[in-house]
Amino acid sequence: MSNITMTELPETKGEWLNYTKKYGMLDPLHTSIHDANYDTNSGSRGGDQQILGLRVLWPAPKIPMFPSFLSTEAPQIVPQKYLSWAESRLRRLDCWNAFVRWVKDKPESLATPAGERLGPFALVYQSHTYTQVLNGNDDYTKLDFSPIATRTRARVALSSQPLRPQTPSTPTPLRTGEELVGTPSAMDIDQYEEMMDETMSSPVSIPQVDSPATGEEAKHAGGANNEQEVVISAVQMQRSVCLHVEEVQKAKWTADQEEFTVRDNGGKKVFTAKTDGALHIDPDTQIYQITETKKAHRYTREIIAARVKGQESCQMSALIASHPPPNLQQMREKGLTHRRILHSHGKDEIYLTVGSYGAAYVDYIRHQPAELSFLTMQEYGPFHTKSWKAMEAYTILLLALTLEEIDRFKGVAHV
Repeated sequence: MSNITMTELPETKGEWLNYTKKYGMLDPLHTSIHDANYDTNSGSRGGDQQILGLRVLWPAPKIPMFPSFLSTEAPQIVPQKYLSWAESRLRRLDCWNAFVRWVKDKPESLATPAGERLGPFALVYQSHTYTQVLNGNDDYTKLDFSPIATRTRARVALSSQPLRPQTPSTPTPLRTGEELVGTPSAMDIDQYEEMMDETMSSPVSIPQVDSPATGEEAKHAGGANNEQEVVISAVQMQRSVCLHVEEVQKAKWTADQEEFTVRDNGGKKVFTAKTDGALHIDPDTQIYQITETKKAHRYTREIIAARVKGQESCQMSALIASHPPPNLQQMREKGLTHRRILHSHGKDEIYLTVGSYGAAYVDYIRHQPAELSFLTMQEYGPFHTKSWKAMEAYTILLLALTLEEIDRFKGVAHV
């Protein structure tokens, strides 16, 4: 998304409408990403108008507060029963407990009897020592917008249909009374000290230089500059968390570069977005969650964060277009909200984003007549790979989300 000039993406519908005027979109309420005459100077990677045409909102990020995160913010992401189960299950695993202690104590070498106790998590820790010292700039070549001249650009006659903001959908039966977006708890003193001690790139603290590498990570300093290291790190963590848990053995976390395409109602490609990994539930071909990786910090500069979020907006909307919810008709009838999960790994940070949307947005992104609707991307993070509290919380959350997807596949959980 190197053609984006925005330094932030809209948080609300009102901001979105103001942005469409600022960036020269004509009649944004009656045109779509599929048929609008967007600025051709943006090229194949997309630009401001394309991102706004996706109709994606990014509310203010939620920074996890430890150790309260699992009891306050995490239940906004996944029902408490899954969190409780995941925490109980992981705390019975010696290798996971050893991993959390290892991140906390940061011993010099894994080549010891104590290091052997980490089992598969030894590779997770080792991969983190590689990614923590990554350097260089990220590219944004995972998107491919088709030029207007190569496809049919007939406008859909939406102006003949009443267009109005979509009524907020009711939560799914499983999550009655819970909102995807909540108010973070107050920061405790331990979290404050931890955040001050660590290199981070949250919206409230933008790093200028990286901390010197020490111990195990110093062995790899300067030698890693490839984003593939982050892909390896992400999938090793995802697989290790699930490896010894019987209930999630059908979960297949892959490092495949998945490709999703948004098409117009004539079947012509509008754009294609690629991701760096995905969660499948064997033997289903549906993709349940996606992974995106970068070798740099997310909030190094404001425009970098906007470009990352622009790319992730394309990836999430393309996923929805390519893999619509199986209960789409039920969503229409009952006003249900569906959601998708995006795991974003960059250098020594992990962000988790919940994309929530109703049936009208599915229709919109698939170029069908629909009321005005939006995809809302709620970001949680960063989870620092150097922080034992963050790794403890994120791995519990990861396992909980994986089990929820297994139940959804089985029809136990409602989407």
